[in-house]
Amino acid sequence: MSATVPVPTRWSGHALACLVLLALVAVLLPACATGHEGPLRADPGTLRLSPARTEVQLAIHNDSSVIRPVTDFAFSGPDWGTLRFVDEGLPRTIPGEDFVVVTVAVSAAALRNKDGSFRRGEAVVEFASDSSRYQVPVEFVPSTPTRGWLPAGLLAIATVLVGAWLLAGQPTRAAGPPSPPYVRTLAATAVAASLVAVALVPLGPGRCAGRTLAAVGPLELEQCRAGLGGSGLVGLSPEPSLLVWLAALMAASVFATLTYLALLPERPPQRRLVATGARVLGLLLTIAALLTAEAPPDPNLDALVLVQAEPTGFAGLRMPAWGALAQPFAFVLLWLLHLGTGLAAVTAGDRSPDQPLVRMLVALDELVWALVLVTLFLGGWLVPGLSLSQNPILSHGFDLAVAFAVLVGQVALLGWLGNYLRSWISWRREPLAWARILLPLLALDLAATALWRVAGLG
Repeated sequence: MSATVPVPTRWSGHALACLVLLALVAVLLPACATGHEGPLRADPGTLRLSPARTEVQLAIHNDSSVIRPVTDFAFSGPDWGTLRFVDEGLPRTIPGEDFVVVTVAVSAAALRNKDGSFRRGEAVVEFASDSSRYQVPVEFVPSTPTRGWLPAGLLAIATVLVGAWLLAGQPTRAAGPPSPPYVRTLAATAVAASLVAVALVPLGPGRCAGRTLAAVGPLELEQCRAGLGGSGLVGLSPEPSLLVWLAALMAASVFATLTYLALLPERPPQRRLVATGARVLGLLLTIAALLTAEAPPDPNLDALVLVQAEPTGFAGLRMPAWGALAQPFAFVLLWLLHLGTGLAAVTAGDRSPDQPLVRMLVALDELVWALVLVTLFLGGWLVPGLSLSQNPILSHGFDLAVAFAVLVGQVALLGWLGNYLRSWISWRREPLAWARILLPLLALDLAATALWRVAGLG
């Protein structure tokens, strides 16, 4: 006798608590950032350049409440002659609790060896304020840096797998013959594609090596994300990552649905596979609308998250430019499309001889798509008023821990809300019917956003 495959309903209680507690483990890092000498502070603490990055900005912050002079700009060190200030006129004063920006450029050709390769360069930027003198190290990195960081991908994958295990629970396998080997292959492909999609999602503002207890500003974080002195807090960083992400999500959805359909004893309706493809098409339309509305500088996930940190006006308030504020209709429509055509909807009410496998795939699908919605519409790891602040008050390590905890907490909360909404949605409507209703609305939203942008109103 076969068993009915239920939709996971364990978002509440211990599953939600465990997900949040797992994210908060790293928060035991020291919170307070180490101080700096004198009233001025440099961001980045070390300027790093490369053959692909020959100019870099140096922000000099005045943390006091009075105006401060800034004088005697100069270069020193072994390779000081390769550097120059781009600015025609250097600043002379810095207002209280404000900052100035100086651009430094390097002549990469002066650091080239006879064989055409580049050598490492070192210098120092110097400046003074009253009786205090400041030195900012400068490094030229000859090799192309790596932007990804494997531990970040492993952390994301481990968190999602633990969450899926908690949500799937321990159902009893129905009696019957074992699943054919090709079914396990389909399931393994779905899981692998899901984990690739998870490893592509940024978990924080960037990892700066050796700066755990220091206050790290936005310019240094940008430098670390570029692979200079650190890395992006993401497991995989292909270019363009959005296309790879879409391909991974498509493969995960299709192979998970194929696994489920292969387990059914009777011939399944192929409309369910079409509904699965419709969800991915809806995601493609949504990302196109977000790219049009938010206009990130690069077609990758990191840029799409970072652009949501920029302040924007909303109902008379200064708010972060979250995707949910820039594209509220797309947010609601894609969420409903997921609830109506996701694997939980496809498997609702049917019977399968391998209940544990299906429950695990459903739980993994729910987590991955909650992560998709949080990344695209809720700023991912961004914490308004804290992330990328010009005046960081937390140590770099604690800042990263808070960002990761916020990301996991949002995923858990959105998953719980989605599960709650299912109790209000009539599942008598076929998944493909939801696609017929919502896909035209998503296409209309994309067209309206494009017209708004072309008209110069956005």
